[in-house]
Amino acid sequence: MKVARISAWVAVGAVLSLGLSGLFSVHASNTANHIFTLVSVGRAALPCVVALLPLHFLRWPENRLWRAAFGVALGWLVAVTYAIVAYNPAGIAAATERGIDSPEMRYDNNTVAVALLIGWLLPLVAVSVYVLVLHARRRR
Repeated sequence: MKVARISAWVAVGAVLSLGLSGLFSVHASNTANHIFTLVSVGRAALPCVVALLPLHFLRWPENRLWRAAFGVALGWLVAVTYAIVAYNPAGIAAATERGIDSPEMRYDNNTVAVALLIGWLLPLVAVSVYVLVLHARRRR
């Protein structure tokens, strides 16, 4: 069980480190850009972490496939909700701060449509890696 936990944290750390590397290129005076960078990292990391929660903490249903499907669905729901509640407003604020004309056109229903259509992909990858690591660990 420790190997699965460690691999899950390594995967989350890799996603966060890729996103946080952009933080150092942002100047301290650009607060909306800084917040948008953090929100962008959360857009990738949060659905993955939420998708792993049912697999790791729930014991019902006993079939791991059903828990995995529930985790992917929950991660997809979080991805869509996060796009609506956090990503779009932060993107509009960052674009306004940069002086981009019509910032609402970049962060409108198009980002929500992307989350609706492929928001399940990152949670599916996270759950698949988690299950493969557990399977490989049990084979040894």
